[in-house]
Amino acid sequence: MRRLWKALRTQPWWLQILTFIGLAMVGLSVVGFVVTMAIDASYPSYDEYGAVRIPGSGTVTLPAGEVIVNFHALIYRKQNLSRPDGITMTITAPQGMAQPTIVDYTGKSGKVDGGERERLFRVDVPQDGDYRVRVDGDVRGYRNPRITFGGESPIANSEWPVIAAFGLGMVLMVPLAVRLG
Repeated sequence: MRRLWKALRTQPWWLQILTFIGLAMVGLSVVGFVVTMAIDASYPSYDEYGAVRIPGSGTVTLPAGEVIVNFHALIYRKQNLSRPDGITMTITAPQGMAQPTIVDYTGKSGKVDGGERERLFRVDVPQDGDYRVRVDGDVRGYRNPRITFGGESPIANSEWPVIAAFGLGMVLMVPLAVRLG
């Protein structure tokens, strides 16, 4: 510890400032990463509300608000999941309730549960309830293809800026590490 303090004190003032900024960035980014992961984990997962095999039909219990619909399939190690063409989905609301709105919603994909998922639709559900879902499409070549209903964290992928801040903080501490030699 004494050696570290001595190396820090003998640096020029501007290197001392950069080193302290680097230390602060590393410390805050570790805290930020933990907080980001905790917030992300508190939101519904990609299959929180159920799944329906393709082709097929089923009933899912959906909450009021936005629900994300993903295509999910098991994959082999070197296989990449691509959005299948021609997937159609109809959702029938319980009697006396308004129909949900379905909007194409492409984007984020990811590896989960030994498979991969690809976003397909965003559904705006007017009321909580049990909705009847029918799905069709050409999914030949996929293992266990299904659509899943879940949510998405509003801070999805926000861990990357925190990781970048950690890396920058480490770079700012390089002169101190070189001095400690």
